[in-house]
Amino acid sequence: MWRRGLAIGAATAFLAAGLACSRGAADRASAVRTLNPEQQKAVDVAKSARTISPQMTNAEYINDRVKRLGNGARVLGWRAQRYDATTYLVVFTYVIPGMQAEGDVYPFPFEVRMDTGRVRYILADQDLSRKYGEQWWKAVTE
Repeated sequence: MWRRGLAIGAATAFLAAGLACSRGAADRASAVRTLNPEQQKAVDVAKSARTISPQMTNAEYINDRVKRLGNGARVLGWRAQRYDATTYLVVFTYVIPGMQAEGDVYPFPFEVRMDTGRVRYILADQDLSRKYGEQWWKAVTE
């Protein structure tokens, strides 16, 4: 429970700091893209890990969160970007229209180590947040 609270607290702090992106970035992020096989594998590893909550996979947690929002959320989906030879930055995002005039993008960013299969939730780890800054955002906007 502590870990989940930390993740939610970190995400809340992240969003409260005004770091959710504007509609322009949301529009770029929503462009239809296909993932290459390596990116898809990184996404699959992130989805099946139990990083956010030990009771469910990341995909189950995120799907539950989006489902609770009902029709209020527009899913942008999963993106992945290679960071180095063994690491991918994987991000799931959704938009909630009306939170601000254009809507805000809400991220779930993960560090995926392909050599070990280790998945870490960036917003719940201060060291990772410092390491990547907003670099993981490129996985969504590029």
